[in-house]
Amino acid sequence: MNITSLHVLLIEDDAEDSLLIERLLHRYPLVTITTQRVSSLQEAIQTIQQGDFDAALLDLGLPDSQGMDSLRQLHACDARLPIVVLSGVDDHAIALEAVASGAQDFISKHALSGGMLPRALFFAQKRQAKLLGLEAAADVDPLTGLKNRRNLQKAFLDLHTQDSSHVPLSAALLDVDHFKAVNDRYGHLAGDEVLRQLSQSMRNTAESPHQVFRYGGEEFVFLLQDPLAAAEQRIGELLQTIEDRSIHVREQILHVTVSAGITQVRDGDSFDAALLRADQALYRAKADGRNRLVSN
Repeated sequence: MNITSLHVLLIEDDAEDSLLIERLLHRYPLVTITTQRVSSLQEAIQTIQQGDFDAALLDLGLPDSQGMDSLRQLHACDARLPIVVLSGVDDHAIALEAVASGAQDFISKHALSGGMLPRALFFAQKRQAKLLGLEAAADVDPLTGLKNRRNLQKAFLDLHTQDSSHVPLSAALLDVDHFKAVNDRYGHLAGDEVLRQLSQSMRNTAESPHQVFRYGGEEFVFLLQDPLAAAEQRIGELLQTIEDRSIHVREQILHVTVSAGITQVRDGDSFDAALLRADQALYRAKADGRNRLVSN
């Protein structure tokens, strides 16, 4: 696995620190490094869900999140993304906690110099790829075992261009209701277990030729080779199955619900156009009270 370029998400709210970090990265001669900077955790999560990054640099002191909670939320959003933590505090205990929480490295801002930061990103990606296995890093979400968003657009294009078969295609976007409340009340490890158990129900619904993907965070996408009415029935039954399911997390029994938006893929649709309609339907499902399916 020869790395010749890296696309890095820089999550840093301090403009001067950002400028220094980007200079160090862009001047590194051995690997071409491009960066995209965001200044809050929520912006980072949204950006990860919309883009494709080789690694992330995370400042632990953000306006909307502090400390290890930032790292855990970022890791829950994309468990395959290598994360290098930056901190204004050079503390061995914090460094150990960061690595235990999923970071590949911890660097004090006071120690930034020369090629240290680029090498840290390079080695972080290497270690993460080895940890996950090259196949998993490319195709599979390690938390749920479902296909990840890297595979989604390709799968959509493959299915949507099968004109000779004239097989209908429907796309559904699902979101776990009040998932932040689960994380806040029971912890992120419990939230991870909820996603793992829900993914099993989703996998049962997505038996061949249908496909399900973890889109990011608590969102999932289905590509169903069904006309809209049959796809609506399939997803509706899944939502009922999830509502009826007891999720066992350590000594707790949790119950969660899921909202969904669904659309029929039309001739000439791009991936973004179809997903936008499903997302608009999902928004209406949330606004109408959650735990329901809306078509668009």
